[in-house]
Amino acid sequence: MQDRVSILFMAGHIAGGLMRIEQHSSFLSDVLKDALNGRLVPAAFQRPYVWGKADVLALCESILRGYPFGSFLIWSPHGKADLNAYARARLGPILRSTDGAPTGLLLDGQNRLASFAWMTQEFHELPANLSEAERATWGTGERLIVDLALREMRFVPEAEANTGFSVPAYTLLDSRVATRLMRERWVSPEWTSLSVDERNAGLKWWDEVASARFGGARVVVTVLESATPEEAREAFTHICRVGVPMSEADFDAALKWTGETP
Repeated sequence: MQDRVSILFMAGHIAGGLMRIEQHSSFLSDVLKDALNGRLVPAAFQRPYVWGKADVLALCESILRGYPFGSFLIWSPHGKADLNAYARARLGPILRSTDGAPTGLLLDGQNRLASFAWMTQEFHELPANLSEAERATWGTGERLIVDLALREMRFVPEAEANTGFSVPAYTLLDSRVATRLMRERWVSPEWTSLSVDERNAGLKWWDEVASARFGGARVVVTVLESATPEEAREAFTHICRVGVPMSEADFDAALKWTGETP
């Protein structure tokens, strides 16, 4: 991940190992890039996607307002474990790459990152094995848009996604696509029904608020560096006890410390 600002570093010896715990602030878009290129893969033990549309819109609102929106926990064993043995095949719309070896396993924050991927990437085909919540949120034919008149993001029927004074949510991280669509729609009946000042005000909000805040959104990332599976399990279960913990037995069974591929 690039463009990171280190805010805390802690080193320690756990169970006789040399695990380091590093915490830093990273661009959310950079975490997504790591997932897209296969460097970051989702942990197989995590429950399927459970977010509904209200959860997705709450994340959008947090980003638009510049509010904190959670964190990620990643295990980077640096050769002490084969992450392919512990990874799920898919994170939201992102299929795990079979090229190369992943360097990080996403232990916590999968719903958040999967939602960010769903909303900011243009995918033409849905995965066949959607969870019930994924299908209800992303598989109903509705599309997430940025409403330039109301200054908000919302789901609309697919037939309405290309109408009105709006652009698709996936333009938020792709300025080239956004610029092309805006030029095309500038002379469309829906847009020309508004005054030039109204159109310019909406585009200014998109550029200075929506696109800027999605592209500049930062998230706290905690990385278990050079951890063995045993060290990762211990750290993970301790960290999770702050919220709703997963038992060590569940974690052991999920990660299959024998090295078998889930």
